[in-house]
Amino acid sequence: MRLMVFFIALSMWVQSTQAQYYNNDNTQREAARRQAILTAQGEVDRAQKLLDAATARVKANFNASADQTAAANDLKEKQAAFDKARAAVIERLKSDPAYQDAGQKARLAAGTVQEEHAASSQPSATQVQASIEKLNQRSVQSEMEQKAIDADPIASQAQKDLEAARQRGQQNDAALKAAMLNDPDYKSAFEQLQTAKSHLTAATGQY
Repeated sequence: MRLMVFFIALSMWVQSTQAQYYNNDNTQREAARRQAILTAQGEVDRAQKLLDAATARVKANFNASADQTAAANDLKEKQAAFDKARAAVIERLKSDPAYQDAGQKARLAAGTVQEEHAASSQPSATQVQASIEKLNQRSVQSEMEQKAIDADPIASQAQKDLEAARQRGQQNDAALKAAMLNDPDYKSAFEQLQTAKSHLTAATGQY
C-alpha cells in the first residue's frame, strides 16, 4: 500500500515538474519572441529616420534649384490669372436665367438635405433624392461655367496656360523621384528599410 502511494506521489511530482518545465519553456520562448520583435522594430525605426532625412535633403536641394523655383512661381502666377479670369466669367454668368435656375434648385435641394438630416440620423428616401438633385444641378452649373470659359478668349487661354504649368509640375515630380533614386544616401536608406522590414516580418513569425 505504501509502495502504491509512493508511486502515485512520484507520478504526480513528475507531472508537476514537466508542467513547470513546459511553462518555463513557453515563457522563455515568448520573452525571446518579444525581444526579437522589439529589436527588429527598432531597426525599422532607425532605417525610417534615415530615409526621412535623405528624402527631406533631396527635396530641399531640388526645390531650391532655379528651375524648380521658376516652375513653382509660374504655377502660382498661372493659377492666379485663371482664378481672376474665371471669376469674371462667373460674374457675367450669374445674370443667365438658366444658371440662376440651376443654382436655386441646388440650394433648395441642399436645404432639404439638411432638414432631413436634422430630423433623423438615418438617411431617408427624400434626403437621398435631394442629394442627387443637388449634385445634378451643380453639374448643370459646372457645365455652363466651362462652356462660358471656353467661349471667353482670356479665360480659355488662362485655363490652357494653367494646365501647361501643371503638366510641367508633374514632370518636375518625376524629376524629383529620379533624383531620389539616384541619391546614394536615399538608396542606402531605402535598402536598409526594406531589410529591416523583412527582419521584423521574420521576427513576428519565427516562433
